[in-house]
Amino acid sequence: MKFIIDPADQVRSTITAKVPGETGYTEQPFTAVIKKLYGDEKSEFIDNLSDKKDSEIIKKLIIDLPDMYDPAGEKLPFTPELLEQISGIDYIAAPLARECVMVQDENMRKVLTEKN
Repeated sequence: MKFIIDPADQVRSTITAKVPGETGYTEQPFTAVIKKLYGDEKSEFIDNLSDKKDSEIIKKLIIDLPDMYDPAGEKLPFTPELLEQISGIDYIAAPLARECVMVQDENMRKVLTEKN
């Protein structure tokens, strides 16, 4: 058996947002493509995590959001404006930033998963 070492530069993750509505919350999944960091870049990111807001994490690490649509059902292109828009929506930004952190470090994934 061969184990080929070829570090991935991105990870496709499914995130679940708890969307508020008139009858409570509805869980809605969406896909995010997240940049994977290594070496010094990863260390610097993890070491300075407490200083970062969700919006900063999202803007640094999100590569694509292929499942985003407007209320009319039209697919939204991935743009800086889309990132800015979702950064201001807490029920999207919080789970998205959390997944960005977990993608970077398996120990962080374990700690954050065990908290919930």
